[in-house]
Amino acid sequence: CQSGGFLQLATLAGAEALGVEVCPAYVDAARALARHAGMNICVRLLDAVRQRGLLLDWIRARFPRGVDHLLLLSMEKHLGEAAMFTLIDEIRARTTYLETNAVGTVEPAPWKLRAQVEARGGVVVGSSTDRNLRRLYRIGGRP
Repeated sequence: CQSGGFLQLATLAGAEALGVEVCPAYVDAARALARHAGMNICVRLLDAVRQRGLLLDWIRARFPRGVDHLLLLSMEKHLGEAAMFTLIDEIRARTTYLETNAVGTVEPAPWKLRAQVEARGGVVVGSSTDRNLRRLYRIGGRP
């Protein structure tokens, strides 16, 4: 979750948000920024791959009715594709949003992750070009 910007936006929209970060400096920054903004946001120092069981236990305890939205932005490069989809399958959020890492600079660029997303009933949402070309997907939920 890095410094927690999306967590703050989700909280402002009424969500109970939680973040996971592997870098202690980012955890400290996210917590400090949330406090400064007067928000009670939970950010945990956790390695989502090496501590997957702990992460899943924590999520299930915190959200016994399940997770509504799982947001994974450029996480494949950190988790690896197999580990990322394992987490997606185990968390079973009602809607999961994925953004790929940079896939190139111009069209036509590959639709990385598309087969895995479609195998889970997901769809292509589009592309993002704010920093560089990235692919966007949604699994579950409605448009």
